[in-house]
Amino acid sequence: MPRVRFLTLNFFLRPPGISEKDSKGDWKGERLELFAEREFRNYDIIAFQETFLSLSSRRATLIRLAAQHGLVHVAAGKSQPIWRLKVDAGLLVVSRFPIVATDEWTFGRGTEIGDWLAAKGVLYARIQLPREKDDVDRHLHLFSTHFQSTDSPRAKELRMRQFFEAKRFIDSKLGCDADGKNCGQRPHDAVLFAGDMNVDARKSAEDGKNHADEYLRMLDIYSGRAMDPAACPGEGGGDGNLNFFVNDVAHDALGEHPITTSRLRVGPGHPEPDKKCIDFILDFAPRGAFKAAAESGIIDQPPPVVAYENVRVEKFLIEGQPFSSLSDHFGVAADMVW
Repeated sequence: MPRVRFLTLNFFLRPPGISEKDSKGDWKGERLELFAEREFRNYDIIAFQETFLSLSSRRATLIRLAAQHGLVHVAAGKSQPIWRLKVDAGLLVVSRFPIVATDEWTFGRGTEIGDWLAAKGVLYARIQLPREKDDVDRHLHLFSTHFQSTDSPRAKELRMRQFFEAKRFIDSKLGCDADGKNCGQRPHDAVLFAGDMNVDARKSAEDGKNHADEYLRMLDIYSGRAMDPAACPGEGGGDGNLNFFVNDVAHDALGEHPITTSRLRVGPGHPEPDKKCIDFILDFAPRGAFKAAAESGIIDQPPPVVAYENVRVEKFLIEGQPFSSLSDHFGVAADMVW
């Protein structure tokens, strides 16, 4: 049975000159080397956020070290010309399996200084999955993102726009042409949308069982239940053509929204980390092929293309260092099996 070990992680490798006070530049180089030494061997595909290319060689180092551990295939966000007063999106995918197509969507400028400077968006990688002798040819359509941060009214408004932009981009990669041919997604292909979505799914800091309103709105947009005012006919947004069953892999497996936020340094003398769930692995299953059966009540949703095992939060805690963990986010990991 084929098994693919997947991880999404906001790695907190910010551009040079941006760091916590008294942190030796967030210990970016030290954390990168430790992650490579300890963790690359444990995964087959990793979607990174906040691994910035601009003004730094760290992304090149990360790619080189990943390749030394067998993750030789790369999809990376585009660099930004300095005259645009932007840094890149910080998005990177490394894989043991061939990446056969890539694309990227860039959002408009965000609010808050960090989001205004970063060319945030969605990175797409179509990955050839391993197969057994008599198995069908399979791809993983992986979308990785980093959305607008903070919860000010303006930030929430922009983030909502980004949800719709991301949905349109996903639809454009998975949909068919006008005559129903050349479909991006085939029946045996898996689709994941992963990353730091900056939406706290937890109802409150202490309640991870129930869902926050913004999280539910986000899922409505991704599924196609919420109408996209900018969508053209056939491009999703409630028109019934590119609608999906959206499954939150971690919530479904763990029975709650796990905390994914932390700090580089925790303990006495340091601020208490937030208790938020803002990092996700979302599985998208096409609703169209099962629409009639779903509407008649025969099925609630289609059988999964892949199953998920060993779903977990990876805290990447570290001892003997001036920092407590390898990032200020926890990773979300799962094994894909079929």
